[in-house]
Amino acid sequence: MSIWEQLEIERTTDLKQIKKAYAKKMKIVLKSGNDAEFQALKEAYDLAVKWAKSGNAESQESRHVVLPKVEATQKFHAEKEGNHSQLPTFIEAVVSLIKINERRQKITEWELLLKDKENWSITEYVQYREFMMRFLIDWYIFIPKKIIRFLISNFELITETEEVASDSLTSYFRVASHQIVNVPNFSFATFSGMTEESIFEFCRLRYTIYQKVTTDLTDENITELYSVAIKLNEKDTDLINLYMLYLVEKELNPKWQPEEYIHELDSYLIKAKLNQSDNEVTIFIDMYYQAITTKSGLDQNFLNAWHDYYIPTQLAYLMTGYIYDYNGDQITAVQIWKNLPNTYSVIVQKKIIAVKKTVDAEVKEKKEKEQSYNVLIWLAAFVAIGIFVAGITQTKKTEPDPDFVKYLQSRNDFSSIHKEYREKVQENSGGTEEETNNESEPVDEATLLDDQKFIYYFLMTNDAEKRQMFIDQSVAEDAKAFFLEHINDAPAFPRADFTEFRIQNDYIVDFGKAQLITYSFEQSYLLQVDENDKIMNVLAKGWTERSTAEFQALVEDIHVRPETSTNFFVMDYLLSENQKESLQVNSEYVTKELYGILEKNASGATNDYDEASWQLSKFSDGRVATVVNDNNGEHGYILSFDTNGRLEHIYSGGWEQLDLAEREFVYDNCEEKENFYTF
Repeated sequence: MSIWEQLEIERTTDLKQIKKAYAKKMKIVLKSGNDAEFQALKEAYDLAVKWAKSGNAESQESRHVVLPKVEATQKFHAEKEGNHSQLPTFIEAVVSLIKINERRQKITEWELLLKDKENWSITEYVQYREFMMRFLIDWYIFIPKKIIRFLISNFELITETEEVASDSLTSYFRVASHQIVNVPNFSFATFSGMTEESIFEFCRLRYTIYQKVTTDLTDENITELYSVAIKLNEKDTDLINLYMLYLVEKELNPKWQPEEYIHELDSYLIKAKLNQSDNEVTIFIDMYYQAITTKSGLDQNFLNAWHDYYIPTQLAYLMTGYIYDYNGDQITAVQIWKNLPNTYSVIVQKKIIAVKKTVDAEVKEKKEKEQSYNVLIWLAAFVAIGIFVAGITQTKKTEPDPDFVKYLQSRNDFSSIHKEYREKVQENSGGTEEETNNESEPVDEATLLDDQKFIYYFLMTNDAEKRQMFIDQSVAEDAKAFFLEHINDAPAFPRADFTEFRIQNDYIVDFGKAQLITYSFEQSYLLQVDENDKIMNVLAKGWTERSTAEFQALVEDIHVRPETSTNFFVMDYLLSENQKESLQVNSEYVTKELYGILEKNASGATNDYDEASWQLSKFSDGRVATVVNDNNGEHGYILSFDTNGRLEHIYSGGWEQLDLAEREFVYDNCEEKENFYTF
């Protein structure tokens, strides 16, 4: 197993996380008294720390260039092999190649270097392979990605079955390979006239800026690094792209609006396009610029490929959503923005909420029209049948069948006839009503979040092969047989899209982690999830069925919790023009006693909280508290909850009173993280 599997954490450069995982695992190993496990864990820890420090050192490097260590690599192998091998000849060939920038950037030069590969002995191949590991560790940011892929492929440097090796070089390369393989596809075509040392310094600066843009935007020396790098090479489009991405994401603060800063991109875009008009990241940024400024420029096929670019994932979601939004496709914009964390800018959250309300209204209107159309069709059919029956009875001059008349009279509820008709259609067609219509629009599966995969593979589509893949990856071992029983089920909602599903996650006492999936506010699926986020069970009709009362109790437990109750108070009460009506619709989020107070204080929207945030805290007796902050980030309301998660008390000047000492205790214990209301 890999060192990360031994430490039982995801790959990370966070030393605190590594040390914490090591200490936790070491307690278990020491109890077992297994020397082999102890040694393996220690080696895994040492390698993880080495990886983390190398990553941190890399990202913290700024203006001081460190040249690639070809000489050190050569010495390593000379000491290891002595003078009995042809390895130095191979090293000399590599050193000769990489000394000149124009040569080391050409794939044909590397192909020529390996032209005799088929004639190598096994011993030679192993020796050369070790050398290339060392070379890539030192050089991966100084050569094009296509050459890295070429060398990795030809020397089989990454295999799925290779475990952590006994020698430190192979083990370290296995750890470092993630960073090497995922190096951005930067251009190396603009270095003409630069000295070798300035090329090395530029490449290191460019990669450092990339790391900071993708991981640490709080680092304020990105502008300084860019200023140094652009003086070395002002024709590099990738460098300008990175700085534009930094400018875009840097502006994500509570007062952020695209229109307020978009002009800053103009001059950088002009430079980037003059340097390289076909650069894909430049095209993406330009499409964003055109959308914000002229509401045009949408290229859907191009946008679907952004995963191949070096744009930070969350920023790409944000920008792509705005491209669709400004081009008039709010439904797609909302679907994309659902991938953003709730901690994003409150102004973005407000925009998402506003757009989603528009989308929901359009979806509701569309459904009402469809329902009206279906009713008209049924009425027409019903009238036609009546005329036909009347014609027959008139022709035969016989009285209507009294049993039939009695049957029609008993069916005075039109909806029951319509329901029976739909069930008859489903019975005859062998599927649901939805299956007789067009299926859902294709979805880019690469963009699916973990929370959306069950919906897509089991509720919207019915590809058995992809369902099997989902089962292998996302279902607990004990539940796989249960899921296989449903692998050929017809999709319940083949015409649906993700905007019609609501996903809620919570922890339920005596049940565990749960995920509630609700379709169009009607049919629900309750997923039981283990500590590894693998699905253990599905509670729903046709899956594991519970009594209506039992199932509803679980659902209500998820619906009502401090987070959703806070969300109701801010979004659906404070910001509502019709607070009494909103209170009636959302009464489950408040206690009976507080309902009367909220009703009494209802007086229209509170403008001071349209950019509100909230922080988790606690009272001196340990109870959970939520502090709601106003537009300026000042503490406004303190909320408390009953054992069911319902709002129980609201403390502020115009509401209930809380003594000064208790109020200060709550404020002092606020978590640093600010949360923004969500849709």
